[in-house]
Amino acid sequence: MSECSNIPTIRDLVDYIKPQFHFVTMNDSLNKVISFMVSKDIGACPVVSNYNKKNNTSRSIKGYALLGSLALKMNEHGDACIKDFMVRKQWELYDYDNIVEKISVLFRKPVFCIKDNHGIVYTTIYPTQVSHYMFSFLEPYFYLMNIENKIGVLINNNSEESNLSDLPMGKKIKLLFSDEVWNALDTTIDECILKPMLDQVAEQRNRFFHHRNDKTDLKLLKRVWDLLNA
Repeated sequence: MSECSNIPTIRDLVDYIKPQFHFVTMNDSLNKVISFMVSKDIGACPVVSNYNKKNNTSRSIKGYALLGSLALKMNEHGDACIKDFMVRKQWELYDYDNIVEKISVLFRKPVFCIKDNHGIVYTTIYPTQVSHYMFSFLEPYFYLMNIENKIGVLINNNSEESNLSDLPMGKKIKLLFSDEVWNALDTTIDECILKPMLDQVAEQRNRFFHHRNDKTDLKLLKRVWDLLNA
């Protein structure tokens, strides 16, 4: 995850799932393209030119091969080049793009090519991979964000504090357990139980957002979230 932002990027998705760059070239035959996609169990892939074999990258995506439409043409045009049958679409994203803003787009297309900040395509991602990423990676992200936001709401509602957005989570936790805020909450939650748990959450948040460490204790996050909303 970007060290200057809590928002995950396309690069975080790529780093997590480590996808391969699946592609075919302009002069590949339909038979070869179909065979390749079937062997890789993919329904679409980019058609490239100017392929860099050393780096396994390309600067030029000319279109996309779609397995469903090509299979109908294989009998009559099996030896023809894919360049005459590809669809000319621009299904590319930069790896620095905000994944939250692109989620709906990622599920609407059969494949996306991912570019670095120099515009070089180096991998492909598919909707099934995005789903896996969301369930395995974004769930702790949303718990961490919601817990921190909930702490902010509790402080705002029970104190004169207003500027919390720039405070680290550790300082927000200290404010939460200050006499002013904690006594105003009138809660039955044991402070001695909740505070150590929130300190652990803050530590995991720091690892997650700033050091790209996704090994979070999901059970702990769920337990803390339930306690804060009790």
